[in-house]
Amino acid sequence: MPFVLRLKDGYGLDDHLLRPTQAQAGAVAAYRRDKTGPLSSGLLEMVGFPRIDERLEKYEAYREAKAANGGADPFGPGGQPHFELDFVPMFSSAFQWHYPTPPSGSSLTTIVDLLRPLSKGEVKLNSANPLQQANINLNFFGNDLDILAMREGVRWTYDVLTKGAGIKDVVTGDYPWEMPIHSDEAMNKVVLERSQTGFRESRLPSNIVLNSI
Repeated sequence: MPFVLRLKDGYGLDDHLLRPTQAQAGAVAAYRRDKTGPLSSGLLEMVGFPRIDERLEKYEAYREAKAANGGADPFGPGGQPHFELDFVPMFSSAFQWHYPTPPSGSSLTTIVDLLRPLSKGEVKLNSANPLQQANINLNFFGNDLDILAMREGVRWTYDVLTKGAGIKDVVTGDYPWEMPIHSDEAMNKVVLERSQTGFRESRLPSNIVLNSI
C-alpha cells in the first residue's frame, strides 16, 4: 500500500523530474552530457525490512493465528521480515495514478509491502484449450488478518516517518489527505481502497525527452 507525505521544499526530486522547471532542464542536460544527476537515479534507493511483532501481539486475532500455527508467527515463522518498505523521493504516479500530481513542492512516496500474506489465490482452467484464458483469482485480503497486518504496518511506518528523529523535521503533512491512523475502521478502509499489486510498469514522466528524434 502506498502513501505520500509532503516534505519541505528542496528535499524531493519532484522539481527535477515531474515539472518543466529550471531544475528539470538541468537534470536533463546532466544526463545527456554524462549520464549523471537526478535522472540517473533508480529512485528506489532506500529499502527497509522491519518486523512489527509488538504491534501485532496487541490483537487477539493475531495471537489466535499464532497459537494455531504452533506458536510461530504466521507472517514470518522463520524470523523473516514482515514488510518491505520502499521509499521514492518524489510523488510517484506509478503507485498513485488515481491522485493528481501535486502542482508544487516536494514529496516522499512510501510503499508498504506485506511480504508473506496469508490470503491464497487460485487458478482454474476454463477448458482443455490451452489458448483460452484461465480464471485467475488473486484473492487479495481474502484473509482478514492480512488487512490487520497491513494496517499496522502502515501505522508503524507512518509513525517512523512523522515522529522519527531527523525525518520528522522534514515532513510537513500528508497528501492528498490526512492518514486516519487513530481509527482501526478507517484504516481498514484505506488499506482496501489503496492497496495494489507490486508488479506495475513504471515510466519517466511524459514531459521528459532524453533523446531528440
